[in-house]
Amino acid sequence: MQNIKQPANIALASGLCILAAGIATGATKLYQRAMTEKTLVSQLQTNVFELSRTRSSAEAKRLQQEEEKRRQQQLAEDEINYFSEVPLVISTLDGKGRLVGFSRLKEASGAAQYSFIVKHEDKDETVTGTITNQAGRLTYSDDYSTPSEIRTSGEITHTKPNGTRLRIDFVVTTSSSDKYRVGDTFYATFVLPSEAGAL
Repeated sequence: MQNIKQPANIALASGLCILAAGIATGATKLYQRAMTEKTLVSQLQTNVFELSRTRSSAEAKRLQQEEEKRRQQQLAEDEINYFSEVPLVISTLDGKGRLVGFSRLKEASGAAQYSFIVKHEDKDETVTGTITNQAGRLTYSDDYSTPSEIRTSGEITHTKPNGTRLRIDFVVTTSSSDKYRVGDTFYATFVLPSEAGAL
């Protein structure tokens, strides 16, 4: 009798093992499927996030470019207005000097002429010359009617310190002068119409 029961037990045990293996395989497959889905969802979320970030970055870059374009246009308009506000001819405060054509300096190769008085060895000397726009750089050169003792050339900068005068600063880069050396600076101030009317 025992001999008959043993094969039945073995068969039952084998069946249980097969069933357990099937359940384990099914569970493994379910787990793998769940992990695959989780990975796909994670990748999808990452891709959506990256796409959103790329779009945000592109929009920010576009807005920045538009703002820079507006800023450049405003600077160009301000520069045009700055030059255009200066009449064709303006004088120094003492009336002995002139600046002619300053507004032309906003144009490529535009030129203006200047004259003003400087003190040299207790004498008043007249300095005359030309300012030129050379590829956006303003350079000056005294002409030969300027005494050689004070003749120079170089670059200029300009400001309207209080809106009523135009100050031209001369930075010496070449000199035959005994008064100015390379690296020296001097300036001349010209009166704008608003102050001229108040005088």
